[in-house]
Amino acid sequence: MNISESSVSDALREAGKLIKHFHMNETNRYSFGAGHGNHRAIIRTLKEINFSGYIAIYLPLISQDTCLLGGYITSTSASGGDVKNRPDLSLVMEKQIQYLKQLESQVTLQWKTYEKNSHYYGE
Repeated sequence: MNISESSVSDALREAGKLIKHFHMNETNRYSFGAGHGNHRAIIRTLKEINFSGYIAIYLPLISQDTCLLGGYITSTSASGGDVKNRPDLSLVMEKQIQYLKQLESQVTLQWKTYEKNSHYYGE
């Protein structure tokens, strides 16, 4: 399955327990939320199929510009040189992970709210 699927969620449901790991990035290869990927639906579907594997996420498409600036820095390597224009790799990845964790929390809350109120929906 890939971005060209008409529905990533449907493809995930079809593959179900065969999925051992999942690669995820934004449709335009920038930071999560900058494109049109429906990550909330993907996370919801992964929860529906009881996915318990790994999710691999990609660095946003800032790497080409970063290479021209002399590469990434990390919080521990920012001890010298001209680093003010270079992104901190640790912070970039932390932001990506926080975005997905926030979506997961929202999906979980929606799921619990639905289960709590399912009698209103005739179930």
